[in-house]
Amino acid sequence: MFFCGLDLAWSPRNNSGLGKSNEDGDITYTGLVKSDDDIINTITNNIGKEACWISIDAPLIVPNEKGSRPVDKMITKTFRTKHAGCYPANREILLKYGSGRIRGEDLVQMLKKKGFKENPKAKPRSNSKIVFEVFPHPAIVELFSLDMILQYKARKGRDYEFRWNELNRYKKHLAGLSKRDPALKIPKKLTKKSQPTGNAFKNEEDVLDGILCNYLSYYHWYWGTEKNRIFGDTKNGYIVTPISSSLQEWV
Repeated sequence: MFFCGLDLAWSPRNNSGLGKSNEDGDITYTGLVKSDDDIINTITNNIGKEACWISIDAPLIVPNEKGSRPVDKMITKTFRTKHAGCYPANREILLKYGSGRIRGEDLVQMLKKKGFKENPKAKPRSNSKIVFEVFPHPAIVELFSLDMILQYKARKGRDYEFRWNELNRYKKHLAGLSKRDPALKIPKKLTKKSQPTGNAFKNEEDVLDGILCNYLSYYHWYWGTEKNRIFGDTKNGYIVTPISSSLQEWV
């Protein structure tokens, strides 16, 4: 049994972070990939006929030409106070930045040819090949019981000192996954403190986001809807995210 997480760039011109692990919680791959073929080959390498659950941080079902998907609005409303809302996903934007294609949809079709099914409602702990959509911001605040998202990404008003602190907080939380249920054992070299700049910073955060997505596939396989929620639906778009006990009461 394998698990994989992909922080997918909208365009193959940019790096995508990818993490891969086995059922024992051992990381078998972390790194950056670019082309669709590289992504598919890296995911499927050494899997063979074994089962694998994949979570992808990218819109995978986008029927709307403009505006936002209902699930994007739902996530934004639910997690607004923690600043974990969604960017509006629509075909116009994704086609513009994806060089005339919607990359998430295309990758799902490629994975289906490898025997995968897009099914966020798959039975927990089943030996199947599954792919589904996730979104790191709400996942991070729910998994790590935070009052606000980790602000490690480049934005106006965030200097390196601030972002380094947030990045290293992120690493500390990821390292703590070795004590969670299920446990993911991340090599210490990936979670040690650092102060990257420029492209090195972007590359590092992409790898970490790939690892987080890797854990989200493992977590959803392990717990299903007992500790996750599927916002939206497979007609208009959906997002799977872990959910805390306090939020379960009203979501």
